[in-house]
Amino acid sequence: GQALCFLGFVPVTLVSDSAYMWMWVSPAGQSHPFLVARHSRAVVRSALDRWPTIIGNCLTRQAVQWLSWLGADFLPSGQFELRRAA
Repeated sequence: GQALCFLGFVPVTLVSDSAYMWMWVSPAGQSHPFLVARHSRAVVRSALDRWPTIIGNCLTRQAVQWLSWLGADFLPSGQFELRRAA
C-alpha cells in the first residue's frame, strides 16, 4: 500500500521524438531496489516505444548503476541518454 517511486517523462517539445525522464524513489522504494528496478525497466521500455530517445540528468551513484543497467550512455556533463534498440 505504499508508493515505491514516481517515474515520469516530459516531451522536449510537443512534436519531439525525445523526452526528459525524471524519477523519485521513496524511502520504501529504497528498501526494495530490485522491485523498483524491475518495474521501472518495463516503464522505460514502454516509453521508448513512444520516444526513440530519452534524456535526463544523473545525480547519484545509485542512479548511474540503474541507468547503466537500462543501457544508458553517459555524457561528461552528467546527462544520460537512452535510445530505442534498432
